[in-house]
Amino acid sequence: GLDTIINIPDTLTQLSVGTYAYTLTDNNQCSIEDSLVLNNGDNLAPFVMLTDVTIELDATGNAPALNFNDVDNGSFDNCGIRSVSFDTGEFTCANIGVQNYPVNITDTNGNVSSSNATIVIVEYIDPEIDCSQSSMTSNSCQPISYAIPLATDNCDIASLERISGLASGSIFPAGDNVVTYRASDSCGNSAECSFTITVNNDFEVTSESTNTNCGLSDGSISVSATGGTPPYNFQPFQMVENIMAGTYSITVTDAVGCM
Repeated sequence: GLDTIINIPDTLTQLSVGTYAYTLTDNNQCSIEDSLVLNNGDNLAPFVMLTDVTIELDATGNAPALNFNDVDNGSFDNCGIRSVSFDTGEFTCANIGVQNYPVNITDTNGNVSSSNATIVIVEYIDPEIDCSQSSMTSNSCQPISYAIPLATDNCDIASLERISGLASGSIFPAGDNVVTYRASDSCGNSAECSFTITVNNDFEVTSESTNTNCGLSDGSISVSATGGTPPYNFQPFQMVENIMAGTYSITVTDAVGCM
């Protein structure tokens, strides 16, 4: 308390917050004791000023937590800031998008202001796609099944799609056949890889025909095959004579089923 002799009425200034006991004594030495409580007159809450922040996840799909200084844009209080409550935790793929994190600021007189810090979590890393096990060489004319490429991503694979070439299980023509796949994640990042299915097959069919004379059945067709794997099977015939004018279909198959 204060040990000060004053005359009534009188005024004391520059007092701090607290409880003040006093004794009043008159000229007859009669006295009375009492106390006063001085409260702070600051009812003004802190001013919260924040800035939006963008966080980019790393190759593991993570980013470290932020502290208040990372989002503060000049918050202040007329009497001073006592404490700030703000916690984002570590960022992961589950946080991708626009997130709001609460901010609570308390000044030295117990006034509190609250707001939200807007944080945008993004991920720009392309998936990884591996076609190394997909290429193959075959002499088959039957459907060929290849290994579908493998795709991984630091967050997730939204889709794996074939964007050119034949699907696995298709009958591939002779020669080199390029197939391309694309892997995409949920953030729109993508990567592509290509591989080759080589079919070594020189199976060829040729035909010769003799046209008919008008109205006569004196035409002929002769079919021959080379390459592939003999022997060959001709259906319905390999050579025919004395036939009428018309369209004829002949299927030739080698020993391994190439047609």
